[in-house]
Amino acid sequence: SRTMYASVMTALFGRRSTHMRTWTGTAAAIVQHTTETMGRYLGVQYCPDIYLEREHALAQIQAFMQGSPRVSGLLLVAESGTGKTSLLCHLASRWLHQPDAQVLPWLIACQHLPEGAQRREDTTQPGALGILGQALRAMTGGACDAHWASLLAHLANTLRQQGKQPMPRLVLMLDAVNEAADPFALLQEIDSVVGLARRVAWLRCLITLRQGSYEALRARFAACGMRWPQ
Repeated sequence: SRTMYASVMTALFGRRSTHMRTWTGTAAAIVQHTTETMGRYLGVQYCPDIYLEREHALAQIQAFMQGSPRVSGLLLVAESGTGKTSLLCHLASRWLHQPDAQVLPWLIACQHLPEGAQRREDTTQPGALGILGQALRAMTGGACDAHWASLLAHLANTLRQQGKQPMPRLVLMLDAVNEAADPFALLQEIDSVVGLARRVAWLRCLITLRQGSYEALRARFAACGMRWPQ
């Protein structure tokens, strides 16, 4: 809601929110969704006032963001309670309140992705929207078809329409893939999106996954004879 959005903005940014870059259209919807997601974590998994910098992780992410477009996805794997969610929230907050922001963070809590989304459309075709793509399309209200190519074209178009400032880079921040209703299917879809992101300069994917779940999912991919990541 607008009330929640305003209150979370105040809690996260205080007076700095007046200096944030102004976003329009779908980009504004992405900012609102990211802010509301941080609001769910605020005071529980993310406490800005006592946040401790994770220099090693931040250095890796910085190198990833500045590196080759061919490296379009970064998977952060760590044990439960080590601060993965807090790190993503911190990064999203930092990027959002920069007035000349060149990064647009889209923070997604995977546990809140609709459980039955993948059953509503045919997701067996290559490039079809799965649980993630359908949720993102619904969040933005985009009038695109049921394929990732169409959704990415819509997102690229809206990023180009952000005034006189350079086109920002969109970062899909997918938190706690292991908490999704179907982590196995979600990882397959994410892998496909990372492959598509290699073809463009404006998209990066930042994913977090619990250590134990990572090992179990790798074993499941191997048992199915599937190569992951691609």
